[in-house]
Amino acid sequence: MHYPSTNHALIDWVFGAMDEARNARLASKKHALMAILAIDSAYQRMGVGGKLLEWGLAKCDAEGLECWIDASDKGKGLYEKHGWKQVGYLDVDTGKWGADHGVVRRTAAMLRMPVKKES
Repeated sequence: MHYPSTNHALIDWVFGAMDEARNARLASKKHALMAILAIDSAYQRMGVGGKLLEWGLAKCDAEGLECWIDASDKGKGLYEKHGWKQVGYLDVDTGKWGADHGVVRRTAAMLRMPVKKES
């Protein structure tokens, strides 16, 4: 789907900056990236996001993989409940990109270490 109002330069910059931060920390390691997790608003706050995370994190834990996610303020608490720790952040002044003048949006760079199962 194409949205004519999409600011492609902004999108490229944001995702490029997030990739740089992740690569600076994990480029030399095998790791998992939880790229985007979005739940339809009709199903939010019902445990759906948590169940999806548990499924993915079980796979990461089985492989011994560190796991990275870039979280919005809205999703950050869910990730913290599942073991992620904030290791950095990206602030975007959307006014510099022609939108929401004076608004700064923060994305938290978060890392989760693998959890070893006790035998």
